[in-house]
Amino acid sequence: MNLDVSKGPGPDKIPAICLKNIAMSICEPLQKIFMLCLENGAFPKFWKQSFITAIFKSGSRSEIKNYRGISILSAIPKLYEKMVCDKLAPQFAGIIDKSQHGFVKGRSTETNTLLFVNFLVNSLEQGEQVDTIYTDFSKAFDRVNFEKLLNKLVNYGTPLKIVKWLASYLTGRWQNVRISNEISKDIVVRSGVPQGSHLGPLLFILFVNDLCAKLKNCLFLFYADDLKIFKVIRSFNDAVILQENLDIVKNWCKENDMLLNVSKCKFVSFCRRRKKPTVQYDYHVQDSKLEKCAIINDLGIMLDEKVNLLNHYEFIINKARRIWGFVKRQSKEFKDPYVTKSLYCSLVRSQLEYCSTVWMPHSQCHINQIESIQKQFLLFALRDLQWSHRFILPPYTHRLKLLNMNTLENRRIIMNGTFMYKLMYDVIDVPSLKDCIRLNESAYVTRNRNIVRIDNHATNYGQNAPMTRLLGIYNNYYDIFDQSSSVNNFKSSFKRILNT
Repeated sequence: MNLDVSKGPGPDKIPAICLKNIAMSICEPLQKIFMLCLENGAFPKFWKQSFITAIFKSGSRSEIKNYRGISILSAIPKLYEKMVCDKLAPQFAGIIDKSQHGFVKGRSTETNTLLFVNFLVNSLEQGEQVDTIYTDFSKAFDRVNFEKLLNKLVNYGTPLKIVKWLASYLTGRWQNVRISNEISKDIVVRSGVPQGSHLGPLLFILFVNDLCAKLKNCLFLFYADDLKIFKVIRSFNDAVILQENLDIVKNWCKENDMLLNVSKCKFVSFCRRRKKPTVQYDYHVQDSKLEKCAIINDLGIMLDEKVNLLNHYEFIINKARRIWGFVKRQSKEFKDPYVTKSLYCSLVRSQLEYCSTVWMPHSQCHINQIESIQKQFLLFALRDLQWSHRFILPPYTHRLKLLNMNTLENRRIIMNGTFMYKLMYDVIDVPSLKDCIRLNESAYVTRNRNIVRIDNHATNYGQNAPMTRLLGIYNNYYDIFDQSSSVNNFKSSFKRILNT
């Protein structure tokens, strides 16, 4: 009943809307088929076919390398594997390393980057240098070796009956490239987890999970196949240790038939000293020297060597303006402001709010620059209203109420508070972040006593570090952090308080 009816049919040519309409009639026979498959450890062959559709990325449209293949599966096998995945994922929760934030419940790009930026800010405030190596696996999901993956699952203690079923699920697959109504000859899939599947991401993070145990004397974070390894560099020996861990990654790739894309592997020396970093070291993969960057795109967050986030503000503002310009040109004939609002919220506002817990600005200058894009939207969406005076408009907040909207600044505060609520009550599963929450046990009782302890910082960027800001929000609004309340009720309460 939850199938997305907007999606077209897969290789079996059965559209999702058809399955949804006859759900009550086919649920029992499907259940019997699914149970037989599990009992026999077999995945039906006609469910292993997929269509590959080419999606243009960038560059010349005449170059095939500028297209990305997207896999389209049939709805029934996707439903089946989702049910299996929902049962398997909790069983592997204790096995998957805490550094993995991709496709794991309670973790995301937001938790990954927040954890990293918070570490950077605290280290740089102490005058430290942090070298970070960003690695890139070439076609990682498509290169997974079936035999090695299944051996790892056995070593993790997976029941042999499930391993047998997964072996059938992975092997014997084939694809066809589909462009318009033309379909290519069959292409046998000899490696890789199925694209567009539910089980594929889970199997991939289990495949790379053993790499975590091999990395020593450094810190690291995964988001699926995106790995960054980092270490505080106090001496030349620290840089050597980081290089040794990069060699471990290279050797692991060789052992597991994976490949590092050296041209996309980069490193950054984060440091806020006026002079250059104390230790200058060139990191290598075999004979290739890694490119040193002053600015890096870390899961959508633009980080420079000093972690001041100015480049990120400029990046999201320029991107949002380009998208808004496109939306505005396409919406000139729309008279209903709520239609334009839907486009703005999904395409433009989302760009201005992604991972805002990491980069939320504290300077009024940057707050106003970001808010100006929403003001442009309001001028356009409400252009047909008859104001009392053409050049004197009602206050910004009043115009927002006409479309039941909030300021971007208030929305960021609500998102930060919601993140803190989820972290407090274990909806977010990142123990190292929760360890930052320490009750204030001071013997002195004051009128403005903080509930949780906030460390003193000697610098502005330390005072505005992500976790410092989140702890401050909790202290300011602690009375609405009620564990018995749902996340949605918490957000509603928080919104009412901010708008009063």
